[in-house]
Amino acid sequence: MRSLGDPWGILGLGPRIRHRSGTLPLRIDGRTAYDNGMSLLKLGSLAGSLRGAAGNAVYVRSPYGTILRDRPAVWNEPTPAQIDCRQRMTRVGGAWSRLSLAEAAAWKRYAQALAASEPPSDGAPPPNAQQVFVRLGLKVLQAEPGATVPPLPPTNAFLGDAVVVSAEALSGSLRFTASAPNAPGILTELLIQPLRSVHRRTFPSRYRTAAFVPFSGGAYDVAVKPGVFAAAYRFVRAATGQETGIAELGVFVVR
Repeated sequence: MRSLGDPWGILGLGPRIRHRSGTLPLRIDGRTAYDNGMSLLKLGSLAGSLRGAAGNAVYVRSPYGTILRDRPAVWNEPTPAQIDCRQRMTRVGGAWSRLSLAEAAAWKRYAQALAASEPPSDGAPPPNAQQVFVRLGLKVLQAEPGATVPPLPPTNAFLGDAVVVSAEALSGSLRFTASAPNAPGILTELLIQPLRSVHRRTFPSRYRTAAFVPFSGGAYDVAVKPGVFAAAYRFVRAATGQETGIAELGVFVVR
């Protein structure tokens, strides 16, 4: 086969790592072109043509037929938030493995009590002891990175705080104002959700933590880029990781 200089765009693009790419070899009719590890597929009349991807394989149309090649691998540097999350997970996993028999039994009883008092929605199974331990432990470390993961479950329910929070848009920031100081040991978790426009709806699962604030009165500003944001908050008991539901404050346009 004579060299065509890849006029049809069959030159494969290899894994992209840190914005550098290599090539994967291609084999057509037994001869090596520019990319290795690729195969030419001849499809019958019933199969028609293949497009898209399956697993680690990508189907590409070309003048020679349908080419099967490796899916390009993409790897991005983890963000600081992702690194912090992985470190918290590692710490919580280690704390779980170090629980004593009595501590593990206490978490099992606590998870069973939660399942009895809070029936799961959408037919999902109730969380087990490990899932409850991990959820509360991660929240403790997220609120206070230097804290210790509690080896025992909470002893009572958490109903929040007698504080009302409001929000307003300023130039380059969102301002959260509390009606009163937080009670000792309780933090206010400030949440924001970027939106493409004022017409977009919000989703509770898409709120991201902006700060944990022990309000002593006054306001707290969260710096953001110009755009549309939804704001919300919830209360967290710092020592146990218990939290209330999300209270939405509305949508704001930041200039």
